[in-house]
Amino acid sequence: MVSKSLNNLAPLYVFTYTKDIAGAVPVRSVNIVGHSNGNTAYVVEGSVSAFTCSVIGTKPSADIDWFIGTQLYQGTLSVENDGKLRDTTSVFTFTPNLDNDDDKQLQCKASNTDERSPVMTHVKLYVKVPVLDNPLISDTTNDYLTGSTVIVTSGESYTFTCTAGESRPESTITWYLGSTLMNANAPTTTTNGKLKTTIRSLTFTPERSNHNEQLKCRAGNDVTDPYKESYIVLDVYVSAYIFAFPSEAIVTEQSSTITLYCEATGIPDIVTYTWRKANRDIKISGRYILNDGSLTINNIVREDDGVYTCYASNGVGQPDSASATVTVYYAPVITGTTEYYCETGESISMNVSVNANPLRVTFGDWINDDVVLKDKIDTISTSTVFIDEVTELHFGLYNITARNDIGRVTLQVELYREGERKVTYLVVKVHIPSIIMT
Repeated sequence: MVSKSLNNLAPLYVFTYTKDIAGAVPVRSVNIVGHSNGNTAYVVEGSVSAFTCSVIGTKPSADIDWFIGTQLYQGTLSVENDGKLRDTTSVFTFTPNLDNDDDKQLQCKASNTDERSPVMTHVKLYVKVPVLDNPLISDTTNDYLTGSTVIVTSGESYTFTCTAGESRPESTITWYLGSTLMNANAPTTTTNGKLKTTIRSLTFTPERSNHNEQLKCRAGNDVTDPYKESYIVLDVYVSAYIFAFPSEAIVTEQSSTITLYCEATGIPDIVTYTWRKANRDIKISGRYILNDGSLTINNIVREDDGVYTCYASNGVGQPDSASATVTVYYAPVITGTTEYYCETGESISMNVSVNANPLRVTFGDWINDDVVLKDKIDTISTSTVFIDEVTELHFGLYNITARNDIGRVTLQVELYREGERKVTYLVVKVHIPSIIMT
């Protein structure tokens, strides 16, 4: 078409040229598959990501360009032809980097008939970072390599800390003891730019049953596959505890031997034993023999009567202890005064006292040759006689039998005239029955 215009000065011709584009269908829309225009697309640092840009129903086929920020990239182009219109797709693959790509626009631009006015769509890139390394388990004094053996004591409280490496988003940390999920303390995070480090501690009290179990720390976020894990092996020390206890014992003096059993275990299982009586250590020698933890006492005497305590220790915690009472039975033994003085015509009471076990003693008559004193009062441990008027026949040595379940003895008490020299008394045991053991 030609246009012509005239004025008074001279003729002027203006030509307008229009290209014939009859039958062309321009790009009207472009779409990043799976994403709305302007939304956030999550990618993982170090992992290949792929995006597909689609242009449908154009003639001729569209040219598609990719941009991250202002940087131009080319995808893999493919065209489908139904005979009239063209469907064009471009697949763009790249490996995201947090520093270079995060928070930038990934744009898809398409045009066919007018390259100066392309149609475009975009997403905003959010680069996630997985947990790359196994977490670190530590306590207040040590950092532990995974698989390390750590000594702990049963019944005591411990706190271990798990630190997961930098990631985005922050890592989730869980603690396991064996296969049991533990109730750990609340996690904390520290920030380094866009990355976060997660820390979570566990406070717990190990038991004997946890010996040789793994204490595991697992860390990961939604792009860590599989999770990262570190563990330590618990070597649970257990203070010595007694499982074979000494038993109560009843024995007879002089003719008996007893063994008080005591056996303990623990972790470690090297146990030392100490026996005490009346808060004093028993010296293992002579009549006392220690076999492992058991104490044997030979040739029992009445002084062995009492409470015996076994102490067992393996150097962990406080020693365990167990006690038993040893009861020593013995025949009556005279105590107190055995000499009395008076003049003829006077009255007098004489008393003999004994120790014995069991302390229930039967006393016989007081006999001095032909004199038998029957005016007396007996208790379980004493016998007292009364003479209203002392005669010459009353002076001399009196023999009194004393008996309990263990034996019978003859006790001697002497009545002197006032001023006569003292004579040492004599006690003679005449019978001891068989040993009693329970």
